Amino acid sequence: MTKRIISAALVGAIVLTMSTTVAFASQNKNERDWLPPGISKKVTNDSGNVWLPPGIAKKAFDDVDKFPWAQKAIEKMKLKGLVKGKEETKFAPQSSVTKLETIIMALRIMGWEEEVSRKTTLPNKYKGKEVGEWAKGYVTIAFEKGLLDDVDMMYFSPNEPAKRHEVAKYIVRAIGYEDEAQDHMDDELSFKDAPAIPQGSVGYVYLVNEMKLMIGNDGKFNPMGTLTRAEMAVLFDRLDEKVDNNVDEDEYEGEIYRISDSKITIKIDGELKSFDVSDDVVVYYNDNQIRYSKLDVGNYVLIQLENDEVAYIEVTDGNSKDDKIISQYTGVVTDITEGRPAKLTVQIDRMQVIFEVNNNALIYFKNVKGSFDEIENGDTVSVTVDARNRAREIRVNRDAKENTISEVKGTITDVDLVGTYNLFINGKSYQLSQDAKVSIPGKTNVDLEDLEVGYKVVCVLEDDIITTVDVESAFATVSGEIEKIGTKLTLIANGVSKRYECAEDIVVTIDGQNSKYSRLTKGMTVVLKIKDDLVYQIDAENIERKLDGKITSITQVEDGYKLTLTVNDKEIEYLVADDVKISVVGVSDKAIEDLKVNQEGKFLVENNLIKKVYIIAD
Repeated sequence: MTKRIISAALVGAIVLTMSTTVAFASQNKNERDWLPPGISKKVTNDSGNVWLPPGIAKKAFDDVDKFPWAQKAIEKMKLKGLVKGKEETKFAPQSSVTKLETIIMALRIMGWEEEVSRKTTLPNKYKGKEVGEWAKGYVTIAFEKGLLDDVDMMYFSPNEPAKRHEVAKYIVRAIGYEDEAQDHMDDELSFKDAPAIPQGSVGYVYLVNEMKLMIGNDGKFNPMGTLTRAEMAVLFDRLDEKVDNNVDEDEYEGEIYRISDSKITIKIDGELKSFDVSDDVVVYYNDNQIRYSKLDVGNYVLIQLENDEVAYIEVTDGNSKDDKIISQYTGVVTDITEGRPAKLTVQIDRMQVIFEVNNNALIYFKNVKGSFDEIENGDTVSVTVDARNRAREIRVNRDAKENTISEVKGTITDVDLVGTYNLFINGKSYQLSQDAKVSIPGKTNVDLEDLEVGYKVVCVLEDDIITTVDVESAFATVSGEIEKIGTKLTLIANGVSKRYECAEDIVVTIDGQNSKYSRLTKGMTVVLKIKDDLVYQIDAENIERKLDGKITSITQVEDGYKLTLTVNDKEIEYLVADDVKISVVGVSDKAIEDLKVNQEGKFLVENNLIKKVYIIAD
């Protein structure tokens, strides 16, 4: 069982002190030519004598000495993999933290980084500034988890320094307190600079201050200011201490029962557990680094493992379990009460605990999304709750009951893998399990990201949720240029003209945007997806050419006019669009009859149709 306390506050915050008196062991070990863990490795001088340098264990980074208020947090966060240096030995504590860095740290704190690796593309809604390939998964998960909203998707600037009010927003959303923040948006805050806090951030600032995560300095919050990396490490250390998450699997807290040069045994909830101690262990007491030899039996400590050895020890007061804003409990359901709010009674060890269940609480049956009304008495559940004992997530340790099994066949018309996953088949939406099994002929190691619009599929639904997607066959593709459009599509590919029949539910995109078959035009470059001699999807691209040349001939044809142009000593024929715009020597709104052979000009050609003519010389 893991337990923690609040770490050092941000710059300007009051440092919490521990009331517990700690008794330390003596250092009377000189007679053993021994170097205790936590002190720099021994060195032999020219005389062959062993001496102990005065330094304490090596630091995670060599540029944090001037930031003693943050050093402990940086050490701990690095060990947990929650912060990283700019270089191997450089943390850059004074550098500003970007918006991207902020959401990455928030995702890590909440234990969501594993989900990031499964995302390689940005949501369709993202219109912000460019995001590196390595970071797209972070932005996508941040959107799915609610840290970023639709507005953020439009204007997100990943490399821009994060303002303090924005950091507050990301944190509050990460811990699931968005509703509470909205309830406090009209509050009058006591900060001297409260008027400078954007109206849409008031609720977030209220909560981070109430939870003592961001306290401010000298009565001011400084909402438009930025945070340094050192300040951010302290902030997220404080958040980590308030959240039970899977990044704390190697963290333990208890009373020292036995201690030696290389091992430490602590009592955790009445049970003894022993650990090997690293030679480079880092030890803290009251935010000051001390020697391992100062520890003694009876000290209450928090330890962090690295490579199965104790790498970090912090002397605590043992009261950290009382300060959680998010915790997790496991037990057996004994009673279920429907209503608003619904309530769940769980037997946890020897006590029964009643949890209120948020309307938007996530329910999972062995990682498959379900609903609250599917939970039954006797189910073993893990309940993630906030500080008010309201259930935010319930995981049931069994498969969902197979109440209804159904099947749907058709063509994929859209794929939505943001938030609640949905698969659109023949225009109808079906909820898609995030763990749905996908099979595509000729492909291995496929997942939901491999599903494409136009695929003919057979789907199995369990309780109206798609759990299996079988693609009947992969599509053949043909690339070429549209020659003629009618009930059938005529395409020129590799110099060969061929007609293709289109499916009734054909999907059409033009320049990456959903469109209609009727908006296709002659001359467009297209990619056809074909199955069983039917075209199920057309991806078209408008082709635009800007030419400088001379009119060689003007010919009236059945459909209008045709111009022959001489461009770079080559003659090219183009049909003239019905809505062509013509300008002759600066005079616009001219007609085709105003054009003459040997006139020089500029010509805009779209899909082999002349759309604009600018005659510059007669």
